[in-house]
Amino acid sequence: MKTRKKGYGVLMTITKVLTLGAVITVIPNPVAGKASFLGYPAVSALAPISTGILLLLAGIVCTIRSKKFTGQASVSLQNSNP
Repeated sequence: MKTRKKGYGVLMTITKVLTLGAVITVIPNPVAGKASFLGYPAVSALAPISTGILLLLAGIVCTIRSKKFTGQASVSLQNSNP
């Protein structure tokens, strides 16, 4: 069984929540009072902007998680010259 360092699960959860939020913002919503910038009534009136911001934040958290938890292994592989 793999054991992860403390904090990996938290960062993974944050990434998943931000990505899910980005998907939810573009879902059509017929009872929305205002059309989104994409031209249809969506959950978020600022659909492309809010989606982009959430995906950007998810990418940043994913990069931080990757560097913090897997970056050390890749550095040690680069330094092992035959």
